[in-house]
Amino acid sequence: CHGPIRILQGMCDTAVPWQQSVQLLENMPPGDIQLQLFKNGDHRLNEPQQQAALTQALSDILKVI
Repeated sequence: CHGPIRILQGMCDTAVPWQQSVQLLENMPPGDIQLQLFKNGDHRLNEPQQQAALTQALSDILKVI
């Protein structure tokens, strides 16, 4: 892994099932990888708490590059 990876996934996403994100995580090499699931989140993750998490994830990544 060459840098931090952040996966944010809504569990009510009808476009990308959250189980695919879990499977992706399980098949990744060890590293700075985080998966954050939102129980009531859909594909857009447009609730304030979800938007804050997206902003934090981007901030985490930008600190490294």
